[in-house]
Amino acid sequence: MDIRSLALRNQLMSEPLLRLVTDIDSLPSLPPLYYRIVEAMEAPNVELPAIGELIAQELGLATRVLQLANRAGTTLTRRITSLEQATALLGLETIGAVVVQHHVLSQVAQSSVPGFSAEQLWQHSVLTSAYAQRIARTLTHDRELLAASLTAGLLHDLGALVFAIYLPVPYRASLDLAETDNQPMWMAERRVVRATHAEVGAYLLARWSLPEPIIEVIAYHHEPARCQTAVSAALTAVHAAEALADEAERSDEDEPQDYFDQEYLTEQKLTEQVPSWRALCEEE
Repeated sequence: MDIRSLALRNQLMSEPLLRLVTDIDSLPSLPPLYYRIVEAMEAPNVELPAIGELIAQELGLATRVLQLANRAGTTLTRRITSLEQATALLGLETIGAVVVQHHVLSQVAQSSVPGFSAEQLWQHSVLTSAYAQRIARTLTHDRELLAASLTAGLLHDLGALVFAIYLPVPYRASLDLAETDNQPMWMAERRVVRATHAEVGAYLLARWSLPEPIIEVIAYHHEPARCQTAVSAALTAVHAAEALADEAERSDEDEPQDYFDQEYLTEQKLTEQVPSWRALCEEE
């Protein structure tokens, strides 16, 4: 086991996190459609129309894929209207992430958390994913890291959905505490339930055997300074993207918050890049 794997494993096996997930009756499993898409992706000479046909089996999923593709493809001069085009733009890894997110979102109807909106979380995830891709392009030309930024940006708040579905009462208490004390949601979660949505989301994705770099980004996206391995452009991109998405979604009445991990930005000499990232993300 390499250093990255060991550090991440220690993070996901912490006592508070294990106690929390043990209290959950049954964590969600991956949907059958995910496995069919993975099987099609792994087939020799995979054809994009075949993937598109699988996605089209669920109207809600197809809508989400097209929405993300048009958001991520803002530099294109035309709208993306076919699932084949969307698959080509997003890549198969990100398509798999949309399937995962859609599957868990579909279960939030069972949630009884006043003030929590699954649709609002989806829109935030799409915005963060698109921002992460833009920021990542300023940091790297590595295609795998660019894809990881897009995928992790989409899945970064998966743990919040788990909280809303399985732990509605403590999650509502976390929402109230975050609002009352004007603190980030993940800090309130740690005070109330002893673990954050970032940690729970990473734990779930590890159970599903998603790629380790994606899991690492999600585990540390609020606290990148805690990551013990080499700096990842994807981690930087998703951390900055979510901070800027939170800024963009904040109403004029909200008290100002600093959503960035300033310690991390200082360590990595990235503080001066924030204004250019903000301008980049504000472009239509």
